[in-house]
Amino acid sequence: MKDKFILLILICFIFNIHNIFGISKLQITKDSLLNKNHSYLTYYAHTGLKPGISYVFEHKFLSRKLNIKKINSEGLITLFQKAYISLDFQTNLALYYHKKNHIGIHLNEMVVARYKGLMMYEFGAGIGVLQTIYPAKTYQINDNGTFNERIIAGRTYITNILSCGLGVRISKKSERYLFGRPSVYLIYPYNNFLNVGYSFETGLFIKL
Repeated sequence: MKDKFILLILICFIFNIHNIFGISKLQITKDSLLNKNHSYLTYYAHTGLKPGISYVFEHKFLSRKLNIKKINSEGLITLFQKAYISLDFQTNLALYYHKKNHIGIHLNEMVVARYKGLMMYEFGAGIGVLQTIYPAKTYQINDNGTFNERIIAGRTYITNILSCGLGVRISKKSERYLFGRPSVYLIYPYNNFLNVGYSFETGLFIKL
């Protein structure tokens, strides 16, 4: 079952990368906020303290433009701001370092619902693969309390992720948002059961 999940995630990853760097570039219009795909770096904090970095690819699947209007002091209706709602496919590849424990590589495939105006709000859900790498020697505790060295390169886990995000637009002419994104995910199988992990990302959108 775990192998099938990993294969599915890799297929989603290849599909999303193909859309971002291939066919989807032909669909870009003059409205940069509506149709462009995105790629950006974030600071990635695993369990809040373990430092890392993530690279995010996004491909817009559905989007709609909103014209938000207001009534001025003279009673006239004027355009206040342009906003957008979208449904995006997101690939998030994160690398972090857990001191004296492991190095983690976390690949997530997510669907993200997002609103963008002067502020940005988002909610995402998806599945992923967490690969840990043990940079030092590993040992096994025997029943009699003694230790034996055991060669283990790392472990592979399946993850289910939920995330939310909040951002503020810092440029009027282009789509640039300073944002934060906390996430929580289930990790399994973990010691014959499951575990709960969490992370926090912060960064700035950078256009392709």
